[in-house]
Amino acid sequence: MRKLSVLFALCLLPVAAHARQGAATRPASSGLPSGLSASAGLTVRPRFEFFGAPSARRLWGGRRTGGPTTGGAGNIFLSPPLAAVTRFLPLIVPQGSSGTVNSGTAGRFAFYASTGTAVSENTRLSEGTGNTLTYSGAGGLDLTGSTDSGQIQLSGATSGTVTLSVQDAAGTYTFKLPDSGGSSGQVLTTDGTGATSWTTTATGGTPPFDTLTSGSTVTWSFSGSERRKANLTLSTNAALAFSGVSSGSEGDLYVKQDGTGSRTLTLPANSYVAGNGAGVITLSSAANAIDKLHFAYDGTRYYWDAPASSYTTLVGVTVGNVSHAEGVGVGLTHNNNGNYLLLGISQGYPADNSSIETAVSYGGSSMTKIADTGPTNYGKRMTVWALLSPPTGSNSFTITEPTGGYKVWVLSAISLSGVNTTTPTGTVATATGTSGTATVNSSSASNEVVVGFVSAGTASPSDVTDITVGSGQTQRTKASSGSTYSIYNFGGSSTQPGSSTTTTSWTVTYTSGGTHDWNIVAVPVKP
Repeated sequence: MRKLSVLFALCLLPVAAHARQGAATRPASSGLPSGLSASAGLTVRPRFEFFGAPSARRLWGGRRTGGPTTGGAGNIFLSPPLAAVTRFLPLIVPQGSSGTVNSGTAGRFAFYASTGTAVSENTRLSEGTGNTLTYSGAGGLDLTGSTDSGQIQLSGATSGTVTLSVQDAAGTYTFKLPDSGGSSGQVLTTDGTGATSWTTTATGGTPPFDTLTSGSTVTWSFSGSERRKANLTLSTNAALAFSGVSSGSEGDLYVKQDGTGSRTLTLPANSYVAGNGAGVITLSSAANAIDKLHFAYDGTRYYWDAPASSYTTLVGVTVGNVSHAEGVGVGLTHNNNGNYLLLGISQGYPADNSSIETAVSYGGSSMTKIADTGPTNYGKRMTVWALLSPPTGSNSFTITEPTGGYKVWVLSAISLSGVNTTTPTGTVATATGTSGTATVNSSSASNEVVVGFVSAGTASPSDVTDITVGSGQTQRTKASSGSTYSIYNFGGSSTQPGSSTTTTSWTVTYTSGGTHDWNIVAVPVKP
């Protein structure tokens, strides 16, 4: 048997209390009759025990003697249930009736689904005259206040409150919340008609940076009038499409060519390009070239700036370890850390070509001679040797010369990474001279690296005193073999970004009235 104690204080007379339940109601030991009348100021504390199904248990209170009513005013106190009671006692307004239940200055109401017939009339929970919380009976909830109209105050778990309120100005509108909780960092936005959705906005106003996938059609997704950035590497000719854009959408698109280059990008319909009314944008054609494109959308048209920047890069090609040695018959040990290895040999000799090296190897792997320049008689000579996929780590060069050759060398070794394994170099350029600056022009692409080697000197040690790398180049090695066999030999190497015409040069310093020979080589290295 479940018991529930009820304290029922009645302040206005005549007063009546009546209990009804579906199975049976039995007065407790208080001895009170089923009806009660009393004078003003009398407090009645009836105790009831309820039996039967929970849905049949109801407690009614009001002014009229002899039956349940919701009219009039009074206080209802529900004492906490006994430990054995696990259900709440509901307070309801009978169907066909209407009324007001006041919570008092510190009252609280808990609402639970009812198994009985739904109440179709408005039921109000009021804190005082003019302050109402109204349930319409069809899922709506209206808030009305006498001073702070339409406010909802939420109490914190331990302290503090949060108040939600509407604007003071007149206006009627509806917000529809999204069907999910969104993701971290997203904000709630509206489409202007009351429908809301979650939108990603970058912290600090920085646009999100997307990575688009190349294909016949490339789709860039937006969430309304936001600004975004994206990278796109073209591996084929592609058409650009957008989704989710609205008036005010804009973005920066960084378009990169793949290793083949000359890929095209077709813009969406209604595109207008600055300086080109045909809506066509021209990209850089070189392999691995990058163009920056910017657009703004007004709801109908896409307005594009012509490529604001064309980026050149040594994509895939980096200069690794460099080493050198100088002297007569010197050896060289090099720590290779790349997939392509170049060795420049600046050699001095007194008479003819009989002393030119005939073979070079690195770590036991044979190298290929890709350049050989210099006078055919008395003077200096420059050769360059190359090896694709050389052994890594520390290994030694082995240089083979005819017996009796003069080994007055300056050796310069350069490792490079990211080099094209099918066609590692472009056309190698060479030049030779006996006066002025050592210089040579080579043809290369904006994403290539040009490696230069130079040799300079004479038979007179006093004629050549120095060599200086040219503008735009990075000096990698520079050394002199010293005066041996009356031969004074300078050698050096450099690297620089490629271009359609790349000039590699070294200034040769020599004594007044002196003479000198110079030889220079430029090797365009492809990524």
